[in-house]
Amino acid sequence: MLVAPADVDSPEHTPDVVRGFAPMPTTNLAFPSIVVASLNDPYLSLNRAQYFAEKWGSEFINIGEKGHINSDSKLGFWEEGQLILQKLLNAK
Repeated sequence: MLVAPADVDSPEHTPDVVRGFAPMPTTNLAFPSIVVASLNDPYLSLNRAQYFAEKWGSEFINIGEKGHINSDSKLGFWEEGQLILQKLLNAK
């Protein structure tokens, strides 16, 4: 489960400190995966999140306007995320 991956290739969306992780890999993952993204994440545009999901062979889930999905977003236990994780764990 790839939650709000930062677009390390984009100076517009990420600070210099994370750009050392570039380039973002774009090869198909060898395991089931889900990319979870938010409409208003300052570190990743929705189009790029969809692009990464496609390249990685991942299912894509847009969770609406939640900002950058991390502890600062105050989602707490994040029930929606728990359900998405359960879906991935049950994938065959």
